[in-house]
Amino acid sequence: MKLKGNCSSFAVLSAIVLINTAIDKKNSDELIKQMLSEVSGLETVDETLSMRYLNHFVSVKQEKAQVSVLCCVVKVSILFLSVAEAVI
Repeated sequence: MKLKGNCSSFAVLSAIVLINTAIDKKNSDELIKQMLSEVSGLETVDETLSMRYLNHFVSVKQEKAQVSVLCCVVKVSILFLSVAEAVI
């Protein structure tokens, strides 16, 4: 995928919201529709890869969520250990 140079930042951000919504709904038809939209700023989108795009984006979002949860667990553990050391 290649980004077009003439899209406004607001239009691209709006398109990203719509693309993320399609990913969250796991709707490959809506995803490809939004990716092909002029305002998305994407030039080279292959419609035949819609399921592959969807699977990839869903996977990436799941990985990001797992890392985010892991970071929270580590921060809470460090905080707990700090408090426990202060009490001892």
